[in-house]
Amino acid sequence: MRLLLLLSLATLAVVGRAQPGAALFERAVVIEPRLPQSSVYEVLEDRRGFLWFATREGLGRWDGYTMRTWRRQAFDAGSLPGNVVRQLIEDATGDLWAVTEATDRRPTGVARLVGPAHDGVRRYEHAHVRLFVGPDGAAWLADSLALHRFDAAQDRFVRVRSRLRRTAPTGGLATRDGTLWVTSDDGLEAYAPDGRARRVDAPPGWGHPTGSSDAFHALAEAPDGTLWVGGVHLGRFDRERQAIERVPGPMPVVQGYGTGLAVGTILPDATGLWLATYDGVYRFSFADGTFARHSLRLPGDIPTQNWVSALHHDRTGTLWAGTVWGLHRAAPAPPPFRLLAHDPDDPNSLGSGIILSIHRDAQGTMWVGTLGGGLNRIGADGRVTRYRSGPAGSPTHDWIWALASDDRTLWIGTGLSLDAVDLDQPSRVRRVALNAGQDPHNPEGAQGLWTDADQTLWFGFRGRLWRKTARGDTASTAAPFASGIQAIRTVPGGAWVGTSDGLYRYDTARDAFEGFRHDPDDPTSLSDDATIALHLDRRGRLWVGTQGGLSRYEGDGHFDHLTAADGLPSNVVYAILEDDAGRLWISTNRGLARYDESATPRIRAFTVEDGVGNVEFNRGAAFRDADGTMYFGGDRGVTVFHPDALDAPAPVSPVVLTAVHRSTRAGTTTERYVGPEGVSLAPDETTVEIEFAALDFLNGHQSRYAVWLDGWDDGWVEVGDRRRVSFTNLPPGRYAFRVRAANADGIWGAETVVPLVVRPALHQTAWFQWLSALALLGLVAGVGWDVSRRRYRRELAALEAQRALEAERSRISRDMHDEVGASLSEIAVLSEVARRQLGESAVTEERLTRIADSSRLMLERLGQIVWAVNPRNDRLPALAGYLREYAARYLDAHALTARLAFPARLPDVPVSAEIRRTALLVLKEALHNAAKHAEANAIGVSFEVVAGRVLLTIRDDGRGFTEAGGDGAAARFIGGNGLGNMASRARDAGGTLAVTSAPGTGCTVRLDIPLVSPPGGSSVDVRPRMETAP
Repeated sequence: MRLLLLLSLATLAVVGRAQPGAALFERAVVIEPRLPQSSVYEVLEDRRGFLWFATREGLGRWDGYTMRTWRRQAFDAGSLPGNVVRQLIEDATGDLWAVTEATDRRPTGVARLVGPAHDGVRRYEHAHVRLFVGPDGAAWLADSLALHRFDAAQDRFVRVRSRLRRTAPTGGLATRDGTLWVTSDDGLEAYAPDGRARRVDAPPGWGHPTGSSDAFHALAEAPDGTLWVGGVHLGRFDRERQAIERVPGPMPVVQGYGTGLAVGTILPDATGLWLATYDGVYRFSFADGTFARHSLRLPGDIPTQNWVSALHHDRTGTLWAGTVWGLHRAAPAPPPFRLLAHDPDDPNSLGSGIILSIHRDAQGTMWVGTLGGGLNRIGADGRVTRYRSGPAGSPTHDWIWALASDDRTLWIGTGLSLDAVDLDQPSRVRRVALNAGQDPHNPEGAQGLWTDADQTLWFGFRGRLWRKTARGDTASTAAPFASGIQAIRTVPGGAWVGTSDGLYRYDTARDAFEGFRHDPDDPTSLSDDATIALHLDRRGRLWVGTQGGLSRYEGDGHFDHLTAADGLPSNVVYAILEDDAGRLWISTNRGLARYDESATPRIRAFTVEDGVGNVEFNRGAAFRDADGTMYFGGDRGVTVFHPDALDAPAPVSPVVLTAVHRSTRAGTTTERYVGPEGVSLAPDETTVEIEFAALDFLNGHQSRYAVWLDGWDDGWVEVGDRRRVSFTNLPPGRYAFRVRAANADGIWGAETVVPLVVRPALHQTAWFQWLSALALLGLVAGVGWDVSRRRYRRELAALEAQRALEAERSRISRDMHDEVGASLSEIAVLSEVARRQLGESAVTEERLTRIADSSRLMLERLGQIVWAVNPRNDRLPALAGYLREYAARYLDAHALTARLAFPARLPDVPVSAEIRRTALLVLKEALHNAAKHAEANAIGVSFEVVAGRVLLTIRDDGRGFTEAGGDGAAARFIGGNGLGNMASRARDAGGTLAVTSAPGTGCTVRLDIPLVSPPGGSSVDVRPRMETAP
């Protein structure tokens, strides 16, 4: 392989898009390892945009990232009938049809992959057939006897008509006018829509002298309606003559295996034909009738790699070529990156694939230094001259670390010394004598070569910085660092020097160095001491490539940094070049990077998946040509490109859904196809995971994605290169799942929208919720009615019990009044009568008087009991009235002045018998004690209701007492049986009894007892009016 061809291809990359009919094939290195098997017999792009490959080990579907496969599975009738897939078509319904074999020429039948998901596989027992899509979009089949059409209703191929030739078919096609064409070794057959059929025989001289089984194999209809026929020869069908016409002129000379051209596939376009043959891919031009051959054979590979068994043009214009040994592709525009590599079988290639230095001299000759392959000179004619160490006139070492030149000399830094080539005598290498001595600490050869504007050569050698002028004067300065010099860039007054021990600024006037080192405690220091590359940009800023990233220095003593965290492929920076637009191109040990301060993002990485060719680049191996072409050396050769070829934005591919995974508690189910109706989730499908892919078969790894679940998210959510998202426990409703992709330039494509419906569970439906609400209201009403009914019954029962109790109390009251009261009254009257009738007997009179008094007392107390028991008195006004009447009567009987304060009106609220009894007994006891012991002249009684409580106060103006008094008054009030019992009664009724007194101030007894609040919860608050009685 001539390097001239590689250089011309590199030039083609600079031009941009290829001319019509030009193609540059490269190995599909990303896809090929993922194929079911490397022999590719058919390539098909389905209506959704997936790329299918028919191989010897089944079918593969490629979405740009993953390869889904279909193979024959033993004992599984739902798998392919055979793994060798010879033919693949897609009908109008989206079903895929495959002709399979067990091994070569052992057919196993036809398989139908039911679309659009293609999960189900149906088998049909038809052997030695060719498939094609009929004018009606259905799958048609030609065997050696007849034509058959697939009937979906019957799920079988139905015979349509017999064939004119009884030979095995080699091809089939339906043209736009509805005619069915079938090829065989004997010629063509045409079946018109009106039912007429005719044979078309081969023209004279069509067959191969040795006899070929590929006389007619390929059919294709060009955009202008011309029918092209391929086999051993290439021809067109003349519709006027109804005959095949051979292409005039000589056919290509076959360089590989096969008999004749052996055209297996024809792909027509507006300007020519692409032909798949046993001898590579050919391009036939309509304009001049010439053939151009494109060999797919790689260096060191066997000739049969040119057996092209499949050819396909995809929607982007990429041409895919499948061979029996692998897969190749030709992009619509030449790949921007080309690789100049070492070929052990080609002496005209580079001497080694490991590149250490690159340089073009003043005369335009390209020089490449390698590791172990010596020095390589590439002449204007593309021929390579290798310079290897050895005899005089050869390099001193085969490791060529650095190259530089002036107008007359190429300077060579080797692993041992500094060598030179005089440009007017390029065949001889001479060693440059340097009085350097031996430095055991710096055994390296000449490195970091750089020529300044005065054509002074700067370089490092044996621990010193050297300068060699154009006149031949040499000077050197001992370096203050122990390691060798890696790079040099001159500036006015000195130079920047990169070493493994830091960055140094050399001052020519002082002949001294100033060091810049890495300080782990100072983030503005150099990113790493191992300084590998230097570059001064057009603004005068110094860029330093280190093992810790890229550092920028602008003269202020501080460095800014770019690392892998900012987008560099690696932190180890080997070389830096600048293009005409001011962008930096940076080689690392994991790929190339472009730094553009005006772009977003600023750094874009290019790796082997982008066609860079090299995975790891090498120190200082970089050169920028005068026309802007850039060369970077690595471990696989020289990567060549022009920056302008990378400026055209890549197309943005459509995004398709590749799978939907639904999860329930029972497990996960997968759906491979989502139709226009979208995704519908059952209530128990709590989690859904959606997979998607941008169908970019060239740069899919550079795609970035954004998703938006409309109805849930607020907007687009960028997910980077992730191709799946999941949602959990979405509320029932209707959503729209939106997804879009951006290419490496950040350009977003059109969005794909898929409806997503989360169906509600029974309890989440509106009608169920309405019914549930109504049922709940009914239940609440029912419960409320039942509670009310029960409460009413309880209240009614309590009322009846109360009425019964009141009736019983009334009866007792009447009986006591009528029976006991009458009897006591009679006793009292009779005692009085007896006392009067007995005369003056003192004893008898006294006894009768006592009987009368006791009877009156009992009658009085009985009246009080009757009053307390009588339910008609269970009201507040009745209580107040009785207490007022009793107090007035008692005080009048004892000739004491009465000061009574009772409200004129009181609310008619119920008062329990206990409260009435307690109030009456307290009043009686207090009045009795005051009248008997207090020596009082006046006694006041007040009755009031405050905040729902009854306050009864008895106050006299008697002599008062103290607890310490010796007269026992306090004991009588507090500890005696009278008010002591009343205090106990007050506590039992929930109230309190307070007695206050002081000598000479009288005594006050205060009863505070609760009163039941009236309905509505409001408290009773009634103030008394004062009454005074003599």
